[in-house]
Amino acid sequence: MCDAYLIGDLTSFEAAVVRGTHLPEEPCGLGKDHLAIWDTTGKRVCYYGGIYHTLLSPAVTIRREYVSRLTVLDLPMPNPFCPLASRCKA
Repeated sequence: MCDAYLIGDLTSFEAAVVRGTHLPEEPCGLGKDHLAIWDTTGKRVCYYGGIYHTLLSPAVTIRREYVSRLTVLDLPMPNPFCPLASRCKA
């Protein structure tokens, strides 16, 4: 889950800020308008350009009987007392 803030049109935004609930003190700013991102976060920001992490070679395949792909069955059961429980679908 996250909070997302957008300035501009969805298809061509000036700035977007995504703040994950797991690490709210580390928001992610997107867009080239650093002043718009600053206005959204209330903090001073700098534009570093694109930062990408790419694999230089294929990922290593690990085959173990205790390693498997996650599926919907691995999701925790929703708390029926949570106000968002009706949105959760397993």
